[in-house]
Amino acid sequence: MKADSSLYSFLRRLGLAAVALAIIYLKFGPPSYDEVDLVNEVIYLLIVPFFLISGTIAICFLIGLPIRLIPKVFNWWYHHPIIPTLLLVLGISFCFLSIQPQFITYQKDLEKIEPAIKQIPNFNILTIGWFLTGFSLTHLYFKPFFNSALKVHRFLTPP
Repeated sequence: MKADSSLYSFLRRLGLAAVALAIIYLKFGPPSYDEVDLVNEVIYLLIVPFFLISGTIAICFLIGLPIRLIPKVFNWWYHHPIIPTLLLVLGISFCFLSIQPQFITYQKDLEKIEPAIKQIPNFNILTIGWFLTGFSLTHLYFKPFFNSALKVHRFLTPP
């Protein structure tokens, strides 16, 4: 049961989830400010993402706690890495789906003298993609994942 559950492996998964969520935040959650100054950059590019990513990883860890605590569930999850891989692909797909033209939402920007309409990603679809990506990366065990990928590669390559 404890094959790939060392502290190093755990921290590696959390680090990967944090980096992936930071990339998603910077790509799909653009800062809601127009004036560039140090205060806005610190708030919208450092403080807000830090708390969003930390909170997301904590929630995903708590939701997935039964995977780690119940031995039968852990063994099944550990030996079927296709499930978190599919969740990862689905989460990233939802993130990209949220910026498609048919799902973009419009919001009035009332901060300026002349009100402007901003295009923003669909919040509901982006949130689903955000949490699916965070959950799958927090609970993806790399050793069986790469073993499965190696088996598929050996099957597909001619002898």
